[in-house]
Amino acid sequence: MPNFDGWRFEGTNVGPTCYQWVGDDQWVMDGWTNGWAAVAHVQTNYGKDRYCQARPSAEGWDYCKFDHKEGKCVRMRMYELKDGVTRNWGGWSAWYGTSYGWPC
Repeated sequence: MPNFDGWRFEGTNVGPTCYQWVGDDQWVMDGWTNGWAAVAHVQTNYGKDRYCQARPSAEGWDYCKFDHKEGKCVRMRMYELKDGVTRNWGGWSAWYGTSYGWPC
């Protein structure tokens, strides 16, 4: 489960995702038991796109370990994935710093 003292949160009806800047962990949880997987799309301001998929069917939090460059920024959004098809894209979060989580 994420450390809620040091994170940035983004959530939609698909499920929540949290960016934990100490360790560059991206936490994600599937909010529905509908057969689709919740995925966090994480984008950096230095050209990287990364994806973190939740455990299926709302089985709790899962996370991905990323190694973002320090002093840069990340943003995130949620969507659902099943058999290569995507749907229910959420909007982008604000940009957050990779060193301290402050808005960029």
